[in-house]
Amino acid sequence: MNISIVIPAYNEEKGIADTIDEIVKAVIISGIEYELIVVNDGSTDNTLAIVKNKNVEVINHKERKGYGASLKTGIQHS
Repeated sequence: MNISIVIPAYNEEKGIADTIDEIVKAVIISGIEYELIVVNDGSTDNTLAIVKNKNVEVINHKERKGYGASLKTGIQHS
């Protein structure tokens, strides 16, 4: 793995799919080997369902822990 990309997400249903698609497109074009990890931080909207339909690793916080904690979770997992 050349890089790990961690995306903390909280109630991002309107933009998370496009964000993931754009990141994947950019790294595929660059030829970099990567892993993409989305940390759903206790979202109360459809963020988790949307992310689960993408070809990425998903970590789910059942309760909101905050941006920093979400980054740490994703980094530790990578």
